[in-house]
Amino acid sequence: MRVPSRIAPALLAPAVLVGVLAGCSTEVPEPAPTTPAVEAEPSPTPSPTPTADPAVVADVLEVHSAFWDAVIASENGPDPDAAPFFAIASEEVTGQQVGRVAQYLDIGMKRSGAPELGEPVVTVDGTTARVEQCVNQDPWVAIGPDGTEVAADDGVLPQGWELTEADGSWKVTRLFGAQETEIQC
Repeated sequence: MRVPSRIAPALLAPAVLVGVLAGCSTEVPEPAPTTPAVEAEPSPTPSPTPTADPAVVADVLEVHSAFWDAVIASENGPDPDAAPFFAIASEEVTGQQVGRVAQYLDIGMKRSGAPELGEPVVTVDGTTARVEQCVNQDPWVAIGPDGTEVAADDGVLPQGWELTEADGSWKVTRLFGAQETEIQC
């Protein structure tokens, strides 16, 4: 049977009221025995602990250093050649770097010098490593098409790299900025 739409709310209201009243009870529960409440402290988010294997850390740092060398050479050139990145970076990261250098070429810009790099902090969790480092790019100036230096004034900022190990080799697979790093600079 179909109920006309103007009658349906009138029939529905008493049913809802009965349901609400049925849920209420005049019984008052006994108070719980008073025992001091123990507030649990929030547990910190676990993060990977540094590996105890210095050889793994050394391998990760070697790739990280080679990546910086390739980035600096490509941006100072500027040289959009992807070959220096093949053994040390994923296709995606290589594409990002080559694309950045291609943009430099398009506008006639290059860089000169090198950034100042702080001590890297390495954590390894299985086949994934994370390197975080304080980086000052201010001394690594951009040079415009007319030869004018365009100095940055960003100061020292944290940067990060995620590396993945496959078939016995580590590669940079993701870059991340200050908002994702755990270190402070």
